Amino acid sequence: MSMTRAIALVLGSFGLMVAVAAACALFTLALTGRPDRDGGKTLGAAMLGLGLLGGLLVAYVSALASGGFAGIADQVAPAPLRWALVLAAVTSAAVVATMCATLRSESPGEVPWVLLPLRSWAHWIWLPGLVAGAVFGLYPALREALPSRSWQMPLQGLGALSLLLATGLLAQLALSIADHRAVRAQADLDFHARRDASILQQVQQADPQRDFLSLLPQSSRDEVPEIRALAIAKLRSHPDLDGALAGVLRGAFADEAFTFLESNEPVDARALAPVVREGIVAHARALREQMAGTHTLRPDDYQYPVLRILAVADRYASYGVDYRPALRQVRDAYDTPRDYAQPTPKMNGQRAVDDWLRRH
Repeated sequence: MSMTRAIALVLGSFGLMVAVAAACALFTLALTGRPDRDGGKTLGAAMLGLGLLGGLLVAYVSALASGGFAGIADQVAPAPLRWALVLAAVTSAAVVATMCATLRSESPGEVPWVLLPLRSWAHWIWLPGLVAGAVFGLYPALREALPSRSWQMPLQGLGALSLLLATGLLAQLALSIADHRAVRAQADLDFHARRDASILQQVQQADPQRDFLSLLPQSSRDEVPEIRALAIAKLRSHPDLDGALAGVLRGAFADEAFTFLESNEPVDARALAPVVREGIVAHARALREQMAGTHTLRPDDYQYPVLRILAVADRYASYGVDYRPALRQVRDAYDTPRDYAQPTPKMNGQRAVDDWLRRH
């Protein structure tokens, strides 16, 4: 016996022992006869299935390397395809056997339709057949003691049927994924439709003066056109739109005013331009508090309000107001000392302010 065949025999025998142990455990699992209620059985079966597949692949690869399946594999050319076909058949058979052993006592609704006719008995045939195929492939004395067709033809049939069943399982999985995506997409559409209907009703009932602050977010260009148009109409009906915007800019909710100013024009933009600077300073104060009080920071945290501010600053810079000192305060707010051990990442908003300051 050559060194290569000796090594293949040792490795293959080890893989065969692992596969036999996993197959015996799967038989025991199938005999429990209890449906899976907490996922424990499924998890255990998955672990056993991996052990079975790993052992079988080692055994069959070793048998292939030592020429144990020459009579079967030589019928397919070229050589890489022979290996791929045998290993694909072994993998498919291991999956089918594991699933049948696991799903034997489950209700029909829990079983893939491809396996419904097989789930109660297939593992009793598939598992011994896989082990027997590895035994004949690994040990020349055993396969030479029997007519080759007596073990090759059943093994070929088992492999071909397993490949067919695996194709059906993949097709059902693809259909299931497509159905799940369609359900999720419809759920998203329904959620947004309910949200839009609710927001539209709120805007319809809103008073331009009493509900001024709550109308500002709906004036964004990203809002649904019908909702945005109604919100802007109500905001513009306010008797002192610019005065109300100035009050919001100087307060704790300056970002709501920047949402309006990013997408819409006030009555007198030039007169409001200095107040925009006050709003930027107000946002810097709020940002310092947010940075200090956030336990775990992600790079995109607090990014979008700053991007809105920068867009407004770009538009209003033509009125002669210098926004750089105020934006440096926003930039410095990102360096606020924090009481938490987690390091502060490089924030996207911080990069955006740095870029703006370099350009101006």
